[in-house]
Amino acid sequence: MTFVFSQPMSKGYSISFSDKGKDFFPVTGVVGFSDDKKSFTTKIDLKPNHEYEFIVTNRGFKSAEGYPLLKDYFIKFKTK
Repeated sequence: MTFVFSQPMSKGYSISFSDKGKDFFPVTGVVGFSDDKKSFTTKIDLKPNHEYEFIVTNRGFKSAEGYPLLKDYFIKFKTK
């Protein structure tokens, strides 16, 4: 799964469980930032007909200038 940012980011990242916990968290590892630092890729494991949710937080993701994300982003989706 790749997250795309509007500007280059620093090296930090933070992705957290939602209130539903580990069973709804698809992230299994980190690939890292692209060369231009505008995208960040994770490894995920998806099961059919399963709900997933997690939070991309502003605790680790910061712009190259040091500004954190404006807010945490709640990600939720379901597979077919």
